[in-house]
Amino acid sequence: MKKLLAVILLAVAMVVPAFASKDSKFDIVGKLGLSVVSNYNSSFCWGPDYNTYEGNTSNAFAIAVEGYYKLDEKLSVGLGLSYGFESELSSPYDATYFSYQDKAKLGFTNIYLSVKPSLSESIYAVGQIGYGISHGSFYDDFNVGGAVLKVDGGGLYFGLGAGVEYKSFLFEVLYSINTATFKEKNYASSGTDYVFKYSSLNVNVGYKFSI
Repeated sequence: MKKLLAVILLAVAMVVPAFASKDSKFDIVGKLGLSVVSNYNSSFCWGPDYNTYEGNTSNAFAIAVEGYYKLDEKLSVGLGLSYGFESELSSPYDATYFSYQDKAKLGFTNIYLSVKPSLSESIYAVGQIGYGISHGSFYDDFNVGGAVLKVDGGGLYFGLGAGVEYKSFLFEVLYSINTATFKEKNYASSGTDYVFKYSSLNVNVGYKFSI
């Protein structure tokens, strides 16, 4: 599924230029991004207390397609779909139980609303809010005490950043946060929700087409 989504996003970015038009209120933007600084924070209940695990993650690429409608020369609103390839968490879940396990990996597919106000002729701000669905091996094998978790956690996504446009090319810096709630596959314990937060500073390069 995740490979199919990546192929669809790339196909859209290749096909859209054939429909490009200079006089239009609609823009399609294709982006390729890289997380340059990212970290995670997670907590779950083991016994009577909550444990917290946090750390950095490896750099990971992302691709995105966004569609915008120009309300006027200063403001555009639209929808976006992004796929973040899986990044590796900096440590296993818990060295006590997982000292010989491979490091966990996690990525997010985000669907979001986007607002893009123009700050000048070439500089713009961008705000995004939506829903993210996780994919990867995070908590997939966490089965200590029978508390086996789902890997398909989802939750609120939002991003805030700014960019520069030059001859339809876009150069953008975006800070984003994904939250997710993982639920137990079984209810051997209390059925508690497990909370996860992933934050990232991303550098994006894109191209805009008017259709």
